[in-house]
Amino acid sequence: MQKPSVSELQTQVNVRLIEELSQQKREFSTLINLLEEIVFRCDTTGRIELLNPSWARKLGYPVETSIGQSLLDHVPNNKTREALRSAFAENNPITFEIQMTTGFSELRSFILRASRDDEAWYGSLIDITDQQLTLRALRDSEQRSRKLSLVAQSTDNIVIITDAEGRIDWVNEGFERATGYQLAEVRGRTPGDFLQGPGSDPQTIAHMRKAISRGLGFEVEIINYSKQGEPYWVAIDCQPVHTSDGQIESFIAIERDISASKQAEVAMRKARDEAQSLSRARTRFVANMSHEIRTPLNAILGMSSLLDETNLTTEQRTCIETIQNSGKALLALVNDVLDFSKLECGKLPFESITFPLDQAMEEAVDIVAPVLRDKGLALHLTCGNDVPSQIVGDPDRLRQVVLNLLSNAVKFTREGEISIHVDWTALGGDRGKLCVDVRDTGIGIEPDRVETLFDEFTQADPSITREFGGTGLGLAICRQICEQTGGRIWATSQQGVGSCFSFEMQVEQGAPLSEKLPNWTLAYTGLPDSINRVIVSMASWLQVPVSRAAGNTADEKPRLEVILHDGSVQPLVLDDLYDIVTPRRLRKLAAITAKQLSAEARQVADDSQVGANIRVLVAEDVAANQLVLRFMLERLGCTDIKVVDDGQQAVDAAREATFDLVLTDMHMPVMDGLQAARQIRDLPQAHCPMIVAVSADATTDAQEAADAAGIDGWLSKPVSKAALANLLRDLKSHLAAA
Repeated sequence: MQKPSVSELQTQVNVRLIEELSQQKREFSTLINLLEEIVFRCDTTGRIELLNPSWARKLGYPVETSIGQSLLDHVPNNKTREALRSAFAENNPITFEIQMTTGFSELRSFILRASRDDEAWYGSLIDITDQQLTLRALRDSEQRSRKLSLVAQSTDNIVIITDAEGRIDWVNEGFERATGYQLAEVRGRTPGDFLQGPGSDPQTIAHMRKAISRGLGFEVEIINYSKQGEPYWVAIDCQPVHTSDGQIESFIAIERDISASKQAEVAMRKARDEAQSLSRARTRFVANMSHEIRTPLNAILGMSSLLDETNLTTEQRTCIETIQNSGKALLALVNDVLDFSKLECGKLPFESITFPLDQAMEEAVDIVAPVLRDKGLALHLTCGNDVPSQIVGDPDRLRQVVLNLLSNAVKFTREGEISIHVDWTALGGDRGKLCVDVRDTGIGIEPDRVETLFDEFTQADPSITREFGGTGLGLAICRQICEQTGGRIWATSQQGVGSCFSFEMQVEQGAPLSEKLPNWTLAYTGLPDSINRVIVSMASWLQVPVSRAAGNTADEKPRLEVILHDGSVQPLVLDDLYDIVTPRRLRKLAAITAKQLSAEARQVADDSQVGANIRVLVAEDVAANQLVLRFMLERLGCTDIKVVDDGQQAVDAAREATFDLVLTDMHMPVMDGLQAARQIRDLPQAHCPMIVAVSADATTDAQEAADAAGIDGWLSKPVSKAALANLLRDLKSHLAAA
C-alpha cells in the first residue's frame, strides 16, 4: 500500500482538528445555553456582542434584539451605571452587585463578574433576587420571633405552648406568676391535669379535650386553681399551629385572668336583682296606695255627683262643687303617680286604634274650658294643610299629653291667649310625625331652667308651687309617653312673655273621614287672623266648605255667615267665638245655626231607664261604695240589685239566683274578686253573667290577672255614672243579640 504524502497527512490533521474544534464549540455552546446564569460578551463601552438564552429567561428581553444594545442601558441606578462604565474602561477584573430592569418592569438583583481579553469583556450575571428575599424574610422572622418572645415574657397574660397532643413545651413568666408552677415542673404535662379542680365546669373541660383531640381551636371561660389551691377565672383562647403540609405541630393558648370582671358581674347581677325587687315592691306600694286612696275617693265623688242631681240651695251647690273639684284634683294626682310608676316599669299600655285627631284635641280643650272662661283667656286650635283627619295610635295617651301641656298653659297664664297648632311630617308610607305646639302668654320660664322641666318632681321655679301648685310629675310623664312612641318633647320660653311647649309622636295615618258634607257653606270676612286660621283649619281638617264673604273691604265689619244651598244666609253670633275657637266647635255652631244638626248631635241620650230589667249583683266590702253603686244603678233604672260584702257571698248568691251582671271589687275579705270570678264561671248555670271588676287597683298586672280569671270588663274607681251607663247599655245590646 502506498503511504500518504506529507500534504495528505497535513490535510487529514487539519480536518481532524476542525472536527475537534467544532465538537468543542458545540459542547461549549450547549454548556453555555444550559447555564442558569447569564453569560455575555461586550466591548469596552458595554455594547453587547454575545448572550446566552438565560438572558431572555431572566430579564424577558429577546437575545436577537438585545445584541448591539448597551448592557448599561438596563441598569437604572445612575451611580452604579457610571461605576460600570469606568470599570469597562480599565483592565482589572470586575465584581459588582447590581440591579437591572426586566422587560416586566421589575427590578432584579445580580452579581456581575467579568474579565477583559484584549478589546472584549467576558462575564456572567448571577440572579440573587430570590436569595435576597429569603434572607430578608429570615431576618424579619428572627426579628418577629424575638419581639414575640419579649411580648410573651413581659405580658401579664398566661401563654402556654404545647405539642400536638396538648403536653406543655413552654410557658411564659405570666404563667409562673399566676399559677405558682415553674416550667420545669409542668413540661410534658397537660394543663388540665393540675390546673382544673372541683369548681371547674365538667362540660367546659370535655369541650376543650374534644377540641384538642380533633386539632381544633377553642375559646372558653373556666375556673383554674393555682399551686396553692386558690381558684381564679380565666378566659382561654387556644389555637392550633400547622406545618407547611397541614399537620398539627403545636397549640398556643393565651389565658387572661377575668376574676375581677366575674366578681363585678356577680355584684352587678345581685344589684340588678335587688333593683328589680325594689322596683316590684315600689310598684306594688304605688298600686296599694292608689287602691287605698281611690276607695274613699269613689265614695266622695260618687255621692257628691248623686247629691248634685238633687235640689240644692246655692250655698249647698257651691259646697258640692268644691268637694268635687278637690276630689278630682286628688284623683289627678293619684293618676299621675300611677302613670309615672307604670312608665318607669315600661308597663303603661298603649293602644293602636284609628280615631279622629281633632276629637282627641277637642276633648282636651273641653276639660280646661271652664277654667279658661273663669280666667277670661282665649284659646284657638289650628292645624296645617297636610294633617290627616284620622290617625292610628292611642287617643288616651295623646289626649293626656295635650291636656297636661294645656293645663300648665292655663295655670301659668293670667291674661292673654293660648294657641294649639297641629302639624304633620310624612316619614314614608302611612308613617309620620304628629307635631303639636301649645303656646301661651303666661309668666314664662328662666332659660337655665327650661332643660330640667321634664325631669321628675321638677318645677320651673320651686317658689311657684306656693302660687300654682303641682307635683312636677306631669311633664316627666309627657316626656316618657312621647319617647315610648318614638318622639320627643321640648320647650322654649321667655320670662314675662310666654312659653311654647312642643312634642312629636310617631304614628300612622288613618283612613280619611267619610262624613257627608254639610249642605251649607261658611262665609267670613273682616275677622281677626286668629279666627281666620281656625276657619281654614276647619276646611282642611273637617272638609267643611268655606269662602270669603262678598264685599270684603278693609273697613267692613266682621261677619261670619252660614249660606244654605237654597241661597239663604244666616249670621253666626260672634260673641260665642272670641273665647274658645276650635274647628269642631265652629262646625257645630254653624250646623246649629243652619239647623242641620247630625243625627248624633240631635239625639239626646236618656239614661234613666238604661238598666231596666237588668239583674245586678254587687260585691263590695266598703259600705260607702255599696251605697254609691246602688244609688247610681237605681238612677239608671236598675231595680233588681243584690249587694254582698265579700267574694264568698257573691259566689253563694250567684249559685242561688240568676244575674245578668256581677260588679265585684278586687280586694275583699274572705275571698277576693279574682277567686269569686273563677268560681262563678265554674257554676253549672244556663245563663252566665257578665263579670266586671270595679277596683281602685289600676295597675296593668291587676288587669292582666283579671283577664286570666275570666273577668269581662273593668271599671276603675272612682266610678262615674256615665261609665256605668255605657256598661249597662253595652250589656243590654249583648242580651238583646243573645
